[in-house]
Amino acid sequence: MGADPTGSAPHVGVPAPEDQPTWLWLCFVLMSLGQQLLGSPDSAGQGSPATRYGTMTEAQPPVPGQELWITRAASVQFAGQRFLFRVISVCPKPTYQGWAWLTGYVLDSRGIAVDKREIFVRLIGLRPAQCLVR
Repeated sequence: MGADPTGSAPHVGVPAPEDQPTWLWLCFVLMSLGQQLLGSPDSAGQGSPATRYGTMTEAQPPVPGQELWITRAASVQFAGQRFLFRVISVCPKPTYQGWAWLTGYVLDSRGIAVDKREIFVRLIGLRPAQCLVR
């Protein structure tokens, strides 16, 4: 960390001038990786992973009645789980960009509702039910 030229204690949280190029490079690398993993918002309709693999896009939230596969791709809270979900409603209140609160039913293998849940999901991680084999 950089020290004050007057000899007082170093400034907490401020990189020293000699560390700034490394710090800026690290920020750039992390931003680039994030864009590669999540896709840039302006490329969603142009052959991005979201459209190639049949996932939802941020501009296209699910509609009531739609059936979705909920997996870890939708949120880390679903790691190790995979279930079919019929959407009842999408909360209109603003939240983090690309995320939404969904209310709906967990469906069994025959498509019968077994539990009502409200889940917080990443829209780009939702998989329409017709894209995967039941």
